[in-house]
Amino acid sequence: MSRYYYQLIFINTISNSIIFLPKMLIQDRFDGAAMSIVWAIPFGTLLLYLFTKSLMKFESLSMPEILKNHFPRWLQLLIMCTYAPLWYVSGISLLSPAVDISKLLINPEMPLFLVLVLLIGLTTFVIRYQARTILFGLEIFSVGILGGMLFIYIRSLTNLDFNWDSVMEVGMHSLSLPSLFSFAAATYSFTGYLDMVSFNQAFTHRIKIKYFWLIPVSMLIITILSFIIPIGLLGAEAVGKYQYPLITATDSLSLETGIIERVFIIFLVMYMLINIINIIVHWKVSLDLITGLWQHQFGKAHIPIWPILLIFAGIPFFLKFIFNDYELFFVGKYWITLRIVFEVLLVGIYMIAARRKDTLASNLIAKESQSIEHPQI
Repeated sequence: MSRYYYQLIFINTISNSIIFLPKMLIQDRFDGAAMSIVWAIPFGTLLLYLFTKSLMKFESLSMPEILKNHFPRWLQLLIMCTYAPLWYVSGISLLSPAVDISKLLINPEMPLFLVLVLLIGLTTFVIRYQARTILFGLEIFSVGILGGMLFIYIRSLTNLDFNWDSVMEVGMHSLSLPSLFSFAAATYSFTGYLDMVSFNQAFTHRIKIKYFWLIPVSMLIITILSFIIPIGLLGAEAVGKYQYPLITATDSLSLETGIIERVFIIFLVMYMLINIINIIVHWKVSLDLITGLWQHQFGKAHIPIWPILLIFAGIPFFLKFIFNDYELFFVGKYWITLRIVFEVLLVGIYMIAARRKDTLASNLIAKESQSIEHPQI
């Protein structure tokens, strides 16, 4: 089961490395973007390690169950009512660029309303399933996605038109202090581990951290590649003019001996798969937190999820027709930055819960020892 833990992290990483990470880092490419990567890796690794070690003490328990056992009710309600919408917003931030790219690059003649109906309909249909079923589907697609992304990375770096001078030009500013936005974008690559607040209930065995070292190493490689590939293919100056620099950069790649000549088409298909999977994961977590709130806090054995799904499906239509793509990306940029605070708080919550569980276990052992030493007559 540990493989699903790593897959959740890497799917989130790859999704971020296509949209938000390149754009936000490239905006600060001359103002500390490289240093933000250097700072983000140890910061994200530390949070990941602390959360994972705490989570290992709660085998097969979701966040509502953990909170119920170790925190007062008012604090449980506050935490659940805060974090359930946050996961939904994470899905919204991914849905907007997916709709935009589908409309602009895949099928420009398709009405925007129909694109929304297809994507939201698929997402809301899938999140009804159990967490383990979604993990099975994640595994099926993740193998092909990871292999495809590896091929595109190698194809980009070996391209004869890749301009290493542009990369070196940006590298001359590596010692500049990073901005909060670029640091937040770099750390967002790690955030997939937080999906375990819901998916931990599907894990029947404790997570093995034998290959934990692979995560920061992979994050460093993926983050650097997502940063330098658009710069090398589009140029140090021109790269800042594009809304989706990594996607635009792949349009300069071709497969002379392939059935599909343009790498751009393959990349778009993989991007849509990655994004839809990640939206499903985020909305599934949000749905589980909402249903868990009712089941564990209000004693409801069963809650109809269709009203919740209708709300999930209706909000994107409102946002997409009220705000334009630039405004939604602007909101997503600030959301990714604000997320750092909530991520640190959530890791702290799990650390406190793990500490309280250890304390309760120690007290119980002490009482049992006293009862054995001093039996009642």
